[in-house]
Amino acid sequence: MLVAASLIARVAALLLVPAAVSQAQVIAFAGSRTAQRIPVPPPNPARCGPPPSTLITGVNGIGTSSLGAFTTVESNCLNPITGSLFNGLFSFLFAGGNTFFGTATGRVVLPPVEGKTTNTFEYLITGGTGQFAGATGRLHVEGAVTFNPDGTTDNTFRYIGTISTVPEPSTALLVGAGLAGLGMCARQRRAGRLD
Repeated sequence: MLVAASLIARVAALLLVPAAVSQAQVIAFAGSRTAQRIPVPPPNPARCGPPPSTLITGVNGIGTSSLGAFTTVESNCLNPITGSLFNGLFSFLFAGGNTFFGTATGRVVLPPVEGKTTNTFEYLITGGTGQFAGATGRLHVEGAVTFNPDGTTDNTFRYIGTISTVPEPSTALLVGAGLAGLGMCARQRRAGRLD
């Protein structure tokens, strides 16, 4: 019995090594979204510092991507003198409670020409839920902004990048852990009989 238990423990240990080395899954992401009627950004010294910096909120977008349809909730600070976009936050919400979120920085070209301008962002993915639990990654974002007569803006963004997700434990890892536990139980039982 001791030989069998020892053999089981060795096989389990061999199964654990390759299973524990499983890599995060890297997912390519490409998509676009539109957001309309974004309100005039007010100052927000707590998040953005003193004026002239303002906080752009109410950016609720609807989009499509290589991973399916999604909605967004986005906000960021803007320095209208330098065009710097900073302290940004974003969340992408997919069906089934799958989300990823993170921080953003960028630049907008100012002043607008004929009521239009462009911007670029880098989105740093710092987490997620569902299939994106523990996600990390980076998205490059390019956008076009239209200034409406009522002071609101509309924008369209294009995203491209990668998302790394934390893999679930592999079957080999779970089987190996179970076999290791059985081997240790058998060894303890055998040792108890010898005392």
